[in-house]
Amino acid sequence: MDNECVYFYCVTGDSGQVTIELNRMLDCFIHSREFDGNRWKYVLNDRSEVKCQLLDKEREPEEVSKHTSELVSYFERVPTQKEEVKSSLLFQIKVFTTVLKVEYKRGDRNRENMMCDVLFHMADKLQGLLLFPDMSFYSGKRELVFNDEGKSDFVTYGPMINTDFFMKKFFMTDDSENKERRVRTMKRFLPSIARW
Repeated sequence: MDNECVYFYCVTGDSGQVTIELNRMLDCFIHSREFDGNRWKYVLNDRSEVKCQLLDKEREPEEVSKHTSELVSYFERVPTQKEEVKSSLLFQIKVFTTVLKVEYKRGDRNRENMMCDVLFHMADKLQGLLLFPDMSFYSGKRELVFNDEGKSDFVTYGPMINTDFFMKKFFMTDDSENKERRVRTMKRFLPSIARW
């Protein structure tokens, strides 16, 4: 049987969230697991394998940029009546920071459904998108965002960012300017909160 290859994309300040969430969701289906850097393999209870590779813009900026650039080039050429959705999706692709490739064996409907459920749950929880082999992007709610036929379930689409991206970028740094900004914000807001 052929393998199914699905890509998960998101904008996150901590790509470790992706691994943690996938581990959590697959935990009761896993017989064993092997990790090797940014690649790992699960052996499921039915002894089939799920192979994963995680690319993170912080650690592999060139690989992520090359991958997202190729996606943009591909979808830019797609004719559509949903130009606004297409334009927003292209922006979303350009800002992705994390790419997870998930490959699993086809041929067992229960396994395929389980993997789809896991991936859609992860996309919903981490505010990401899934790209299936037929070149269709789906949201975590199983809505067709856009495909290579120019179709979409949306009239408008707003790009998504996992909130920890902002936490890491603007609040969790040692940058003194950010620390000062945080102190000023707290001074302004605490008196007004106390009045409530």
